[in-house]
Amino acid sequence: MDSPENLIDGLPEDQQKILLERLGEAQVEEIAGEATSVTSFYNLCIRAIGSPRTVKSMRVPKPFDAWDEIYDQKEKSEPTFSHPMIAKVVKHLGGWSRMWLDFSYKKEEKARNTFIMKYRDAIDA
Repeated sequence: MDSPENLIDGLPEDQQKILLERLGEAQVEEIAGEATSVTSFYNLCIRAIGSPRTVKSMRVPKPFDAWDEIYDQKEKSEPTFSHPMIAKVVKHLGGWSRMWLDFSYKKEEKARNTFIMKYRDAIDA
């Protein structure tokens, strides 16, 4: 039996990245403690992720849907997003406060286009 620390290392890097993104390190470690092999570890992780039909929040939102999330929360001091990629782009634009400070000097259309271009770059990377 592989040690729990080595189970994820037995998977290709792209699969490791997906599992860590969707489940988080804590849940991956918990599953590794239950698994008896790399195969059982992978199967348990896939079950924990669930069907794509039930894991809507982990699908990368379309750019305009992501902008709608941003815009709907512009008055909040600490927004929450349906996908980590949205937060990543907000951080890239200087963080939540900085983004809205910069955007307040621009027209809404220009602010939206800036976000959408950066978001498209991020999801295509």
